[in-house]
Amino acid sequence: MLVQIFFSLALFSQAILHFVFIFYWCYPISNMERRLRFLEFAAVCHGITLVCCLISVITFGVKHKDPDWMPYPTLNWASWSYGLAILATFCSLFVMLAFTFTWRESKRTLETAGYEFPMSAVIKKREKQAILEQQEKQVTSPGLEPIARPLEPPKEESTIYMQSAFNSEDENAYNRKLRALRGEASNPDAF
Repeated sequence: MLVQIFFSLALFSQAILHFVFIFYWCYPISNMERRLRFLEFAAVCHGITLVCCLISVITFGVKHKDPDWMPYPTLNWASWSYGLAILATFCSLFVMLAFTFTWRESKRTLETAGYEFPMSAVIKKREKQAILEQQEKQVTSPGLEPIARPLEPPKEESTIYMQSAFNSEDENAYNRKLRALRGEASNPDAF
């Protein structure tokens, strides 16, 4: 009876976890905090499965030769199903460890993201949002793509003109490109 109860709990835990996995597969989680909660939930469910399977396997292994334990003692012998139960217990252990380590590493990455250069003790909301967006892009990107940054106009409004380096045509072309980057009208006589 004890073996059946604990294997039923393990099966129920795995059924819940599989429904959550199907939901996650259909609707990926883009928020890093929610993904951390999902990883923690998966680790806890596999931990419950591990404990229930371990109790059942040990109980059956110890009691299967006891004639008073269950009715029909001639049918209580360890067969291939007992071997599969042991294999499922070890698999639950390894999967629980994998989810736990992934959860801890992701949590540490999110917590230490604010301590990178420049050294600041408090992560600002914009920086945290940028980190979350970057991690979301990594999750949702279909493959490796080169990082391309758009050409940004100079931050200073003043332009240094070096008469010896530029002639007037090069200077006008440079100014037109600069105005186009700023979004200004392209009037060649503006300067």
